[in-house]
Amino acid sequence: LGGDFGWAYGGGENCTVDSTNIKLLGNPDLWCNVYGGGNGGSIGTANLTVRKIDPDYAVFMYGGGWNDSVKQANITIGGDVRLAGNVPIYATGSGDTNSSNTSTVENVNFVIDNFDLITTGNTTVCGPLVGTNVTGTADVLVTGTKSNDTSMQLWSKDIDKIRVEQGSVVLFGANPEDPGNPIQPLKLGCLELASSGEAVFPAGNESVVIEELAGSGTLEKNGDGILNISGVNENYAGDVQINDGTLVFHKQNSGDSYVSGSTNIEADAKLVYNLAAEETVDGNIKGSGTFIKQGTSNLTISG
Repeated sequence: LGGDFGWAYGGGENCTVDSTNIKLLGNPDLWCNVYGGGNGGSIGTANLTVRKIDPDYAVFMYGGGWNDSVKQANITIGGDVRLAGNVPIYATGSGDTNSSNTSTVENVNFVIDNFDLITTGNTTVCGPLVGTNVTGTADVLVTGTKSNDTSMQLWSKDIDKIRVEQGSVVLFGANPEDPGNPIQPLKLGCLELASSGEAVFPAGNESVVIEELAGSGTLEKNGDGILNISGVNENYAGDVQINDGTLVFHKQNSGDSYVSGSTNIEADAKLVYNLAAEETVDGNIKGSGTFIKQGTSNLTISG
């Protein structure tokens, strides 16, 4: 795609389409909008792919279209993506978030596929805006993100599962591009970190909830705000680094469990264990920060 800008729609106006496949492989000079649907009507499956692009401004990918419905949106971002400064790729589960657009997507699946991010600027914001007008499930698979000390930045409302196989993902509960219209709190059904995967929760997150942790990668908490972790986390063996703010582990019943790796608390940070049932922690808890135990149930630390 060349010229100042371009649009690509999966369907026409008020039409019904079983499936669509759109691949963006060129280099738009200014910006490009890619819609899985059309204008009105419905789409069964919308497949959107962006690879090997070098945009001068931005690329916007929408699982839905304009005032239509999509049953399944599959969005893949990968390959050699070159971004200068604050040039982003936006990918959202539904259509454009304009208030006059009523597009909905039942299920959305994002794949960040061996994402080789090359940036010439100081700040890069790039990632999917997941969950907007998604009525079913929203999943994200990251197979690789890190290049030149940059990382995929992802902000969202609700995600059912994120799996990071390789690289670093920065997770926001608010939209850093639009502070006046924050998308928060962030709720993750499951965060799975492979041994080469990392998840970072930066400053600006007022409240983040993780219902399940899994894998052996690193979880890092930065900035003010609270990161809440609950549910069954016995399958997580990674390390937790708390640099700022508060990380709270909630045990609501005997079926819940805590992480088994090492947890380091820096001087200005807090780790809170909130217990409604007894718990034994096998991992190491260390650092110069504050450790707080809440609730009436007993806590045994054996690490």
